[in-house]
Amino acid sequence: MTGKPWQLELGQAAMGSSNTPLLLNWLLDKNGRALTVAAGSAHLQGPLPGKVSLSWAPAQWSQPTGNGAAQWRSQGRVANLPLIWLDALGQQSLASLGLSSDLLLSGAWDAAHTDSLHLVATLERSSGDLRVTTDATGQRSVPANLSELRLQTNLDGEHLSGSLRWNSARAGK
Repeated sequence: MTGKPWQLELGQAAMGSSNTPLLLNWLLDKNGRALTVAAGSAHLQGPLPGKVSLSWAPAQWSQPTGNGAAQWRSQGRVANLPLIWLDALGQQSLASLGLSSDLLLSGAWDAAHTDSLHLVATLERSSGDLRVTTDATGQRSVPANLSELRLQTNLDGEHLSGSLRWNSARAGK
């Protein structure tokens, strides 16, 4: 997709105050090596309208000396993610699927690799709605009148599960 570039603002600049650098702490000693990324925040703007807010807790990565496996952990939140951004990332547009949207999503993640990969991620409607085209010309559409949209994914080693909760007045439950 051509147009505006993706832009990322890190740290306090994302919140409108003075620019604070992203803080990294690297430790290398006889026991191994470790990297910590301080808690922070960022705003992301893409080629389509919208400005996503990201925030994260301190992230850690470590690897013991020798043959020990690396371990890491990351937790954070995302807010105001426009569903319309799928148009910039995907091969098919929402319009080609008979949809339009001003839907904004929020979510969270908790990911770690210790003995295996572990992930809990959620994404849910924070505001807006989805419109569904009702005729072959694409000229008429109706709002879904979403009251709930929530996707949760859980990964624990090789076991993957997920759930989708959907509730709308005009597009089913």
